Amino acid sequence: MTDLTLDEMEALLHIHEEFELNYDFDGTISTLTENPEYELPTLGWKIEGREAVVELYRRMLPGGLKHAMWAEKRVHAVGPNTLAREAFVMFNTPDGRRVTG
Repeated sequence: MTDLTLDEMEALLHIHEEFELNYDFDGTISTLTENPEYELPTLGWKIEGREAVVELYRRMLPGGLKHAMWAEKRVHAVGPNTLAREAFVMFNTPDGRRVTG
């Protein structure tokens, strides 16, 4: 695996987020390692493997989030191939409600 700088990881994460928020699973998965691991500590979840990640998106992002999306982020840790980042996300639902997560 190639070592990446923080700027390179942030750029890749931006591309990843664009894919996921437009509900493009193929694009999203293309930005991941062969065996991705997602940790969602606020939910108590650890998701491992491509099939599990696709299922996570299918359940959590039905239809995508294309409605006035905004996020505040905070980087917690950086390593040669690791970026641990927290994001507080806000968006409007199709029925006009503002929600956060």
